[in-house]
Amino acid sequence: MPYETLDLAVEDHVAHLRLNRPKALNTMTLPFWRDMVAAFDEIDECAEARAVVISSTGRHFTAGLDLGVFETLSDDRGDVGRRGERLRRTVLDMQESFSVIDRCRVPVIAAIQGACIGGGVDLISACDIRLCAADAFFCIQEINIGMTADVGTLQRLPYLIPSGLVRELAYTGRRLAAEEARAAVAACNYPTAGIRGVAPHAARCSRWGARLSEYRQAVPKQLLVMCQIETAEAVENIEEIAAVDGLDMLFMGPGDIAASLGHVMDPTHPEVVKFLDYTERKLRKTNKLLGTVTRPGQTLKWTYERGYDLVIAASDAKLVGAGAQAQVDGFRGKLPKRPKRSNAPHRKAR
Repeated sequence: MPYETLDLAVEDHVAHLRLNRPKALNTMTLPFWRDMVAAFDEIDECAEARAVVISSTGRHFTAGLDLGVFETLSDDRGDVGRRGERLRRTVLDMQESFSVIDRCRVPVIAAIQGACIGGGVDLISACDIRLCAADAFFCIQEINIGMTADVGTLQRLPYLIPSGLVRELAYTGRRLAAEEARAAVAACNYPTAGIRGVAPHAARCSRWGARLSEYRQAVPKQLLVMCQIETAEAVENIEEIAAVDGLDMLFMGPGDIAASLGHVMDPTHPEVVKFLDYTERKLRKTNKLLGTVTRPGQTLKWTYERGYDLVIAASDAKLVGAGAQAQVDGFRGKLPKRPKRSNAPHRKAR
């Protein structure tokens, strides 16, 4: 049967369901929600279909909920109770549009390009598999317009990615792309490869004991460009970050990753330990140099044997503090006893 917002065709036992409003960025109008339910009813009755691929047309997968839908959601006819019930039923109908994907008897694969925003994240969260083009990005947009992602994202996404990352995306409405990593690389390299300053009399040249021309030739060969992986979101994008040209090392920060998962100052929490092991497996696949900080209860040798090229065992501040404390403790133990002075002002012992 024909649909207003979708195209459905079954080829080689695969049901291809395509969003067909590219000029409108495949936004989700009221007909879209009805079309999804009807299309999956048709797929369910089609014995030939052994899998479903949901794709889109145009530059972007979908820009999410069409703003015109808000007029329906904000219908002020009737008293408060009837308006509330009408809104509740509308939201339930919208949720059903993606629940039919979740209940589909065959695997459902989402093929995503460009933007996948708001309701698009709800849609792909209900799918079994998500495959993305290099330019794909995702955003839980609802927070940016004062709404809650109430059509499935908050219920399904924590089963697909770490809950800490889900909270971060839901609260901030932002996305992380490779551009941040590219900017970091550019800041570490000189023109034309980057944007680092080249002032001839700058202090950065002094320790080389060389002229600027020699300095510029030597630094690119000896400079180590490192990207710190400090959030669960960055972990999920390791492959994209590692592909940035000029990046030499990926550095895992256990404490920061623990905080992004909701376990501040607790890198030994079982959820964090499991996620750090997952992070290590992803890091090893990049073939980049690897760095990290020793975790509580783990030795420098243990960390090095896990394949890290750079291991930080202590910070300079910690070492200086420990050295100063050792000096004080040693000095106190050797202090000679002084005779009491009756005319000396009273002081607390320190």
